[in-house]
Amino acid sequence: MKKRNTCLICLQGLSGSGKTTVANFLASTLNIPVYHSDVERKKLFGLSPTENSSLANLDIYTKEATIRTFQKLYELAFEELSAQQSVLVDAAFLRHHERLRMQQLARDTGALFLIVKCQAGQQIMIDRIRTRQHLGNDPSEASEDLIHKQKQWQEALTSDELQTCIKVFTEEKNWQETLLQRIYRYIS
Repeated sequence: MKKRNTCLICLQGLSGSGKTTVANFLASTLNIPVYHSDVERKKLFGLSPTENSSLANLDIYTKEATIRTFQKLYELAFEELSAQQSVLVDAAFLRHHERLRMQQLARDTGALFLIVKCQAGQQIMIDRIRTRQHLGNDPSEASEDLIHKQKQWQEALTSDELQTCIKVFTEEKNWQETLLQRIYRYIS
C-alpha cells in the first residue's frame, strides 16, 4: 500500500455478507492489520476466538458488551493510525454512530476513511451462517435469526458516507479483482 497517507477501512454489512472474508483478503493483499469484532469481543470476556460464549455461560451480546467491543476496536485502530499504519476494522457497523466515530478517528489522525459495504443475497447469507454453525470453527456466533434482527437495526449510509463507500457483492465470481480496482482508485 502506498504511504501517501494512512487509511482506515471499515467493513460493513449483515452477518453472512462476507465481511470477514473480504477483510482477510484485503489485509493480506494490502499488507495491513485487521481487527475482527467477533474475535475482540471474545477476548474481552476471556474466550478464545472459536469458543462458544453460551457454553461458557456468558452473555457477550448485551448492549454494554457491544459498546465495550466497539471501544476496543476504536482503540486498536487509533494505535495503528497513530503509528502511521493503515488498518482494517471488521464489524457490522450497522448503526450510524458506530461508523461516525471511526470516520472522525480517520479525520483526527489524517487518514483516508473508506467503508467497504459487503452484500450478498439473503439465502447466501443464511447458507454461510449455517455452514459456520455446522463447522463450529468460526469466531462468529451469528444465527439465521440475527440477519432478520439486523435488517431492523440497520441504519442507511448517509450521503456523506456513500462518498467513501465501496460496495462489494461477495457472491460474484471476481469480487476480489473488482474490489481491489475500486480501492486503488482511492489510495493511489
